[in-house]
Amino acid sequence: MFQPKVNLQTNKPLGFEALIRWQHPTKGLLTPDKFIPSVEQTKLIHSLTEWVLHNVTQKILEFRKENINICISLNVSMKNLANPKFFESVINTLEKYNINPSQLELEITESMIMENPQESINNLKLFSKRGVETAIDDFGVGYSSLQYLARLPITTVKIDRYFISQMVKEESIKSIVEASVNMSHRLGYKVVAEGIEDSNSLDIAKQLQCDYGQGYYFGKPMTGDKIIEWYKEKSK
Repeated sequence: MFQPKVNLQTNKPLGFEALIRWQHPTKGLLTPDKFIPSVEQTKLIHSLTEWVLHNVTQKILEFRKENINICISLNVSMKNLANPKFFESVINTLEKYNINPSQLELEITESMIMENPQESINNLKLFSKRGVETAIDDFGVGYSSLQYLARLPITTVKIDRYFISQMVKEESIKSIVEASVNMSHRLGYKVVAEGIEDSNSLDIAKQLQCDYGQGYYFGKPMTGDKIIEWYKEKSK
C-alpha cells in the first residue's frame, strides 16, 4: 500500500510512503503495529524490509516510464539500520536500476533512534553521504534529546499524528507543533505533518508553515496499481 505526501504550498503530490499490511487468514487486515514488533524480534525483519525495498524500487521505475521522477519512502527498523548488509543492499539496488538516491527515503522512528543514538547517527550518515533521503518518523513521542536531534544526518522531520490531530482542540499542543516546526527549520530539516484528516488540521499545518502533509484528507493508502493514475490526476 502507498499513501501520498503533499506539498502544502502547492497542494500537489510530492511522493508516497510505502505502508505494509498483512491480510491474515483469520484476523483480517492487520496494520504494522500488530505484527512488526514480533517480526523485529527475528531475522525475518531483514527479509521483509528487502521485500518492501524491492517493491518500492519497482514503483519508482514504473513512474520513470511515465517520465515522472518521484520519491518513495519506506520504514526501517534499528535492526535493518545496524546491519551492514542492508546498506550494501540499498546502494546496490539503486545502482542496479540507475535510480537517483534522492528518490528513496528511509524513515526510522524517533524512539528507535534514541535506543542507541550514536549508532543511529553513524549508520544514517552512511546513507546521507550517498544521497539517500532520511527522515525521523513519529517525532514528538520518543522524547529525543535536542543534543542528538541537532546532530542527526536527516533531511525531514515527521511530526506524529497525535499532535496534528490534537492541535485543533488544544492551544498548548498547537504551541508544541509550532515550536517543533520552527526548531526543525532552523536545523535545516523539512517538516511533514502526519495524520491530516480534515480541513482544520490542514489550515493550521499551513499556518505553522509545515512543508508537507500526509493523511486521509489527501488520500488513504492505496494499492500500487492505482498510484500512478492518482498522481497524474492530482498533479494537474
